[in-house]
Amino acid sequence: MITVQHPEFFSETLNTIEKEIQEQPYQYLISTHSLVKLLLVEINRSKIAHGNEIWKPDALFLKFLESVRNNFKNNYQVSHFADLLGTTEAKLNEISKLNHSKLSPWFYNF
Repeated sequence: MITVQHPEFFSETLNTIEKEIQEQPYQYLISTHSLVKLLLVEINRSKIAHGNEIWKPDALFLKFLESVRNNFKNNYQVSHFADLLGTTEAKLNEISKLNHSKLSPWFYNF
């Protein structure tokens, strides 16, 4: 569990995200994505203030996640993503294992 420094900021931002999702203005995905980024920055600031490690996934892992997200409907095999990213299936497996334990609690509780 992460103790945040400014809980009121989180409450206000989450309320804004909820409003954006309900109203769904033209740019709601862009604004919601930006608000989530702000929350992540605040989480990292709180972690730094408490002397905790900051999770910084490597660039290949982030590109892999983005590729999977962008092609989720296509149900591609790992080999497709390895070719797309200019790496091997083994490397994608390795970086996924390394980052899974740090991503899972964060991702699933979001």
